[in-house]
Amino acid sequence: MSHAEANTAAEAAMTDLARVARHLTGENPTCLICSPTRPESLKLRATGFADGVLTAEFTANKDQEGGPGYVHGGVLAGAIDEVFGGAAFTAGSIAVTGNLNIDYRRPVELHTRAIITAKVDSVDGRKVSVSGQLRLGGENGPLAITARGLFVQVKPSHFKFGP
Repeated sequence: MSHAEANTAAEAAMTDLARVARHLTGENPTCLICSPTRPESLKLRATGFADGVLTAEFTANKDQEGGPGYVHGGVLAGAIDEVFGGAAFTAGSIAVTGNLNIDYRRPVELHTRAIITAKVDSVDGRKVSVSGQLRLGGENGPLAITARGLFVQVKPSHFKFGP
């Protein structure tokens, strides 16, 4: 890749990152995980992107409860999937989940700030490998989840836009 091509790719990645940030900061009103207006949404939002690591956070409430006092594991999986998809997007294209492996290490109590970090480990053709974690209370808080995922890059025409 020439220097000019690398600069163009970097500019495209920044544009993609801006779109990911918009999506994860609540500009998608239909998103089950990040919508600011859906009552059942986690209202997950991106809070940073540095050194190839996408960071997002949420605080779950009673609408996301599984066992009494705890966030439902499926809701947590949805949050991980959303952030990992955002990280995969930074590799240059929209990507959908091919596989997601989650290790639940401790329960997540309701009303606890949760921080998810995700990074792209490798890209092989259309396949993007992502890994990350969920910590409680802050970036150095107790580790609640570790996860790995495989995402597959798709064209925007893959999705059905409209009402």
